[in-house]
Amino acid sequence: MTPSKPPFGIADLRREYAAGRNLMELMRRSREMQTNDETAILYSYDLQAGSYVADLKNPAMSELKKKTGAKLAQLFTELGADVVCEAGVGEATTLAEVVGAAPASMHFLGFDISLSRLLFARTHLGIRGAKGVTLFTGALGSIPLPDDSVDLVYTFHSIEPNGGREREVLTELLRVTKHHLVLVEPSNELGSERTQRHIEQHGYVKNVRATLEAMGCDVLRFERWELDSDDANEAALTVVQKKARPRDVKNELPSLASPLCHKALRRVDDCMYSDDDGMAFPIVAGIPCLLTQNAIVATHLAEHAAPEI
Repeated sequence: MTPSKPPFGIADLRREYAAGRNLMELMRRSREMQTNDETAILYSYDLQAGSYVADLKNPAMSELKKKTGAKLAQLFTELGADVVCEAGVGEATTLAEVVGAAPASMHFLGFDISLSRLLFARTHLGIRGAKGVTLFTGALGSIPLPDDSVDLVYTFHSIEPNGGREREVLTELLRVTKHHLVLVEPSNELGSERTQRHIEQHGYVKNVRATLEAMGCDVLRFERWELDSDDANEAALTVVQKKARPRDVKNELPSLASPLCHKALRRVDDCMYSDDDGMAFPIVAGIPCLLTQNAIVATHLAEHAAPEI
């Protein structure tokens, strides 16, 4: 899915956001849509970039994030993961705590649809001393990683605005993970009536476990998350096993991939390049921009690249 132009100009959206309005709801209503498309998600999250890091000034939120990171890190260790990717990493407020609590041998990647959020994420990771995390833009519907390339993929309230696209998004997450998929997402299946109304109101994902089981997935755990920041948006922890992880087998860091063909990208001058589909993807402020709409047709780029020194 390629985002279209938003129904409002950036100046208008900034004004609406400053006034405290929900941008995704505003864009849904303006186009008479029942669900959030990629355009609404991209513009909404990019404009609110920085707000999640700012929330950590609240000691209660900061402490909750620490508990969240410790709980996830312990789970990933128990599952034997060597390489972990957070899909929809946002400003890395969760990932930074996971990295801090995880074994030093565990490697991390994170992608988000919003470049602005990743800029905040990089700064936040640096402040928290979480070094070596690979960040890149990417969309949940076309993740720029190869098939079976990461030990474990997880989400933390990342797929929630994609109501109506549950199967599409879950299929793509499962394509990328090699062994496990871990989801912490709002649950109409386990949540209260208040949470169920909240999910309906905001167009959030529903029936995640039922969808996974209909897809033939092996759901190892499905339970209340219990570390919710909002009791109107209660989450469930879902652990899916794709295939058993062999003992004593280390998973190498994957190469980034074209979101169009899912084949490996390589650095060519100031971009990432796909020899398979002839597309170049820009690197902005040091972050590879790997949304499908970032692709530039450049079938002869490699012939004219500056020689490596």
